[in-house]
Amino acid sequence: MTSEEIFKDAQDLTAREVSSRRVDVLRAVANLIAEHGIDGMSMRQVADAAGLSTGTINYYFRNKQTLIAAAMDYVYSLPADRDALRNKPALEQIRNAISIFSFTTEGHRRWWRFWLEYAARAARDQDLMDSHDERYTRQRRYFRALIDAGREDRELRPDIDVDETVDTLLALIDGLATHQIINSRSVNPARAAHLLERFLESLTAPPA
Repeated sequence: MTSEEIFKDAQDLTAREVSSRRVDVLRAVANLIAEHGIDGMSMRQVADAAGLSTGTINYYFRNKQTLIAAAMDYVYSLPADRDALRNKPALEQIRNAISIFSFTTEGHRRWWRFWLEYAARAARDQDLMDSHDERYTRQRRYFRALIDAGREDRELRPDIDVDETVDTLLALIDGLATHQIINSRSVNPARAAHLLERFLESLTAPPA
């Protein structure tokens, strides 16, 4: 396919089709990296998995690094149902947000295999590291707002240090997710869910 043909195909797509195809590509990238690792993933594999040509993939994404970063943006997001839960109690929102960190589905496990591959590459790549830091900042801000709200509503203990609590929570969920991938005999999904619930219980206000 020539560059002119690729451009024409792209120009003929509706906004909805572009969005749908982009999601297909990014989902394929995340799955392939989870299965083969970053170095084991090729643009040809991505194109085949998404049902597109490599030329079309290259039209939307400059290079492999851009594709990897975009895939992380796609999968590393706040809870999809956060708007529906916006008026729910803070503790319920926190429980919902951290529920994916105990692997009840193969999709959760696959996502974290991708995350581990990305994190390892980001440790050696400043651009990826900067992007990951931005995502972490957004995630931290989200949990901080919920914990603040929980304190104000007396759902959580008013004496807890918010910043310390957020950092501990994020370290806990990342650590438990990592252990479920590489040390699943010691930390299985039930164990991870139990430890997360125990942490939340330590934050709740004592009965009046």
